[in-house]
Amino acid sequence: MTRVGRSAALITCVLSFLSGCSASHGHEQDRAVTASRAAARTFLARYVTRDGAVVRRDQGSDVVSEGQAYALLLASIAGDQPAFERVWRWTHAHLLGSDGLLASRAAKDGRVLDRNAASDADLLAAWALVRAQGPRAGRCVTRDDG
Repeated sequence: MTRVGRSAALITCVLSFLSGCSASHGHEQDRAVTASRAAARTFLARYVTRDGAVVRRDQGSDVVSEGQAYALLLASIAGDQPAFERVWRWTHAHLLGSDGLLASRAAKDGRVLDRNAASDADLLAAWALVRAQGPRAGRCVTRDDG
């Protein structure tokens, strides 16, 4: 699957899930939620390593902040708390800068290759963290929160 194809699939997954969260819960929406969760689990199984790095196996075997952010959001959609925690632990340890932004690129061993932030990744990661906090969503996540 091409990079554009994967991006389209992820966007479809997220939008399908969100549409399934509306006030009316029809049979089609239930199927969309089920399909979204299945697609999320497939992504997590394919790209997330045991230590939580989301490795781009088809694009140089590096790690980018967008992949980490996608995995956080998809783990929350799939209801996969262990995957969410693994990905956040790796992201926090290797990509999170003192400014609260994520370095955009790292080697799969965690060595940062590009300290510049990617705003889309920062926004998706923030959204995933807020979703994961649930009732604690008003609490700020800081560098020391691990």
